[in-house]
Amino acid sequence: MNQQHQNIVLLLSKAIISTFSSSEWTELGYLTNTDEYIQNHSRLLRSLAWGDDDYKGHAIDTISYIIDANPKNLQFIVDYEPIIRWFERNKNHDFEKLVNEIHGLEITETEPTTKNETVLEALADAQALLRTRGPVSAVDRIHTALHAYLKIVCQQIGITPDSNASANQLLKILIEKHPALQNLGPRSDEISRILRTSGAIIDAFGSIRNQSSRVHPNEDLLDKDEALFVMNIARSVLQFFDAKLPPTN
Repeated sequence: MNQQHQNIVLLLSKAIISTFSSSEWTELGYLTNTDEYIQNHSRLLRSLAWGDDDYKGHAIDTISYIIDANPKNLQFIVDYEPIIRWFERNKNHDFEKLVNEIHGLEITETEPTTKNETVLEALADAQALLRTRGPVSAVDRIHTALHAYLKIVCQQIGITPDSNASANQLLKILIEKHPALQNLGPRSDEISRILRTSGAIIDAFGSIRNQSSRVHPNEDLLDKDEALFVMNIARSVLQFFDAKLPPTN
């Protein structure tokens, strides 16, 4: 067992030893196709049931076995809900790094100049969810951040949009009326066209947020790649506006 493998096993064992009952072990066994090993282990579940001192060692050995049995099992463990919940309660940078490595989530954080708490909190939530639960869980918070930001910018130039205005509607208002968006350099017409086209993307993003994210109990969720795709588009729009427009409060 190399050092990296050992570190991963010990990291995951913190959550597993703290949270697992026999039911979680059984479910993880089914998820990773190691249920026979877990059920036939001479001491693991028995030590757990009786609170014996050797349980920790058997748990560590079993985690190592599950990962060695199939490298893909590491993702099943990292994505397992009881483990995610434990690490959310017990903030751990090493677990966040592990999730990033497994899911390929090394995305630069969006840090707009705005001081608005709603925007900043939504972006912070999105980044935390991205690291601990994956992009599907973070879609809603990115949408919230963008929506809130666009509303603030409208108010900053004296426009009070309808309280139910969608992010796409706010975007159209800004493209038409914000002074800083009327001249976008030597290719202003093309850039304006791209901005207007992004409105259709943001409109679709709203539908995705309502129907295919975890903001509601939806069954047909986005896949990881599609979730990352829409998140990155929303981030790009937010970053562009933040760079072009005066700072917001």
